[in-house]
Amino acid sequence: MRDGLEVLDHSPAAVDLTRAAVGLPLMRDHDPARLVGVVEDVRLERRRLIGRARFGVSQEAEAAWLDVRAGVLRRLSVGFRIEASRDEGGVIRVTKWTPFECSVVALPADHSVGVGRSLSTGEHHDHPQHPRQRARARWPARGRARAAAHQHPEPRRGRAHPRFGNRAHRRGLRG
Repeated sequence: MRDGLEVLDHSPAAVDLTRAAVGLPLMRDHDPARLVGVVEDVRLERRRLIGRARFGVSQEAEAAWLDVRAGVLRRLSVGFRIEASRDEGGVIRVTKWTPFECSVVALPADHSVGVGRSLSTGEHHDHPQHPRQRARARWPARGRARAAAHQHPEPRRGRAHPRFGNRAHRRGLRG
């Protein structure tokens, strides 16, 4: 690791996206043992590196996804290989580099880089959600409808609960 601030050039000539063409691994805190997904459709737009994260189905991935959705994990950090750079008086200007992984992190080197840009604008509705999130998004409504259809009337004093009889009714009403 070099001393000083690194500034990455985001011009098309500076960023080698060859490795990113097949997707970049998405990790927690740059730890390869904590793979949580893949970043696909990586491209440069207006001198910014953009991609679409797809979270996996492991417990670690599910936890990371839920933290991203809740706004707890909001920052990204890119692991990269420097191909060419120059020192400009304490600032290292990286003029050619290759991204090779992306991580969701709590403390990024560059605080302006983050997740949820699409989530906050509502664009996430246009993109497929995490498979488990899609399933969960459908189930609450079904669950409520199913519960309402099978709901038993509340027990009333002096009457037996239609399903459980007098004993359950008495137990439920007496403190």
